[in-house]
Amino acid sequence: MHSIFVVLSMLCLIMRRLFYIFTVLLLTTSCKQNYTIEGSATIFGLEGKKLFLRTLQKDKWIDLDSADIVHCEFKMHGTIDSTVMASLFLDNQNIMPIVLEKGRIKITMDNEEITARGTILNNTLYEYIGLKNNIEAQFDELSRNRTQRMIESASIRRTHNEFMEEYNELNDKLKRLTDSFIQRNYENVLGPNLFMMSYGTTNYPLLTPDVKSIVDKAPIEFKNNYFIKQFVSKAKENTSRLKDHNRPHSMEYNAIYQ
Repeated sequence: MHSIFVVLSMLCLIMRRLFYIFTVLLLTTSCKQNYTIEGSATIFGLEGKKLFLRTLQKDKWIDLDSADIVHCEFKMHGTIDSTVMASLFLDNQNIMPIVLEKGRIKITMDNEEITARGTILNNTLYEYIGLKNNIEAQFDELSRNRTQRMIESASIRRTHNEFMEEYNELNDKLKRLTDSFIQRNYENVLGPNLFMMSYGTTNYPLLTPDVKSIVDKAPIEFKNNYFIKQFVSKAKENTSRLKDHNRPHSMEYNAIYQ
């Protein structure tokens, strides 16, 4: 009887260990995400070209995958630990942003549009890009008509003022669209990346009221993003230097002199 009890105890111990190992493996593998990219590229001159899928880590682009365009199509697939922001490159030219996440991503590259759809964040990103493109098209139309309106107007000053009023309205519309998008996506990869694309392209960042408002409202995950931390740190330093009537430092200053 005693020996049976010992055997049962050992079996229970083994089962508990196996259950623990299985649970750890499940938690570990459940973080993995499989993605598939299916692309259509009908733009003239792309046939036979190689596309590169790259992600920005710290200050360096890292190759994740590549594919040749054959018969106007290309495919990529892989596994990632977590959702990441990436870009498609043609040689060294950044063609388009893409979110690598679980699922099937459909890329379209033609004379009408360049889009990535099929997964939640890519759908969200390219819905924003579509709205942004519409506003930018209105900017272009406004600029094209400016000269003609001035020629036909009896008052150049009034025409200029009307132009600036329409320009500022479009600019405010674009800013509201972008800022609201960033705030709605604080806690995923879209928020920090669009913030950097919108406010981080300047080489002399400043902590303007707009930038401060977005950062102050953001959760800790957003503020701890590597690029956000670098940008905000330099922006605070430059804002302080301007108050002291000193020249602001560029983004490269810390890397070279500190």
